[in-house]
Amino acid sequence: MSLGVIATYYKGNSYLEAAILAELNGSPNPELFRAALGSYESSADQMVILEQKLAELIEIDRSGKKIKVYEDALGKILRETPAFERLSMQGVRYSNVGGVKRPEAIPLRNLTEILVAQRDDLKILRGAFREAIESLREAIPIAEKGQFVPVMLSGRNAFGDKMPKFTDMISAYERFNIRSCMATIDATMQVYPAGFEWLRRRP
Repeated sequence: MSLGVIATYYKGNSYLEAAILAELNGSPNPELFRAALGSYESSADQMVILEQKLAELIEIDRSGKKIKVYEDALGKILRETPAFERLSMQGVRYSNVGGVKRPEAIPLRNLTEILVAQRDDLKILRGAFREAIESLREAIPIAEKGQFVPVMLSGRNAFGDKMPKFTDMISAYERFNIRSCMATIDATMQVYPAGFEWLRRRP
C-alpha cells in the first residue's frame, strides 16, 4: 500500500474524529468535516496512481526474464502460506449481497498473480471508497446544522454504513499487501545473490 494513500486516509480520519468530538462537545465545526472530505479525496486520488503503478509493474514482470530459482522459492513459500485474505463485496460483514457465501480464495502461485491480485483488490477498494466519500459529501449540509452525529446514529445517511465497510476493507487490503510482499522478500533473501547480478555492473 502506498504511503500517499495511507497518510491522507489517516489524516482524514483524524479530521473526522475531531469534527465528531467537537459536535458532541456542543461546538460544531463543519470545517473539520470538509477537511476530512478533502483528505479522503486526496487518498482516493493516490489510489488511482497506485493502480497505475501496479499495472506498470505487471507489465514489467510479464515482459522480464524470470529467475527460476526465485520463482521456485516463491512458489514453495506461497504453497506453504495460509490463504491470503482477499477483498469481496459478498459474504462479508459489510456486504452488497446478503445470504451469499464468500467466494473461496484462489491460492496465489507466483509474483505475477500477486501483483494482479493486488491490482484487482485495489479496484474493489476504490469502489467502496468512492461510495463512502460521496456519502460524506452528502452529509456536509447536515454537519453544517450540527446534526451529523444524530443523523448517522439514526441510519438516515449512508455514511454511517459505508465508512465502517471501507475501514474494514482497507485494513484487510493492508494485511494482504504486507503478507504478500513479505512472501516475495522471503524468497528474495533465500536465493540472494541470484537475480542481483545487475548490482555488480553499477559504477
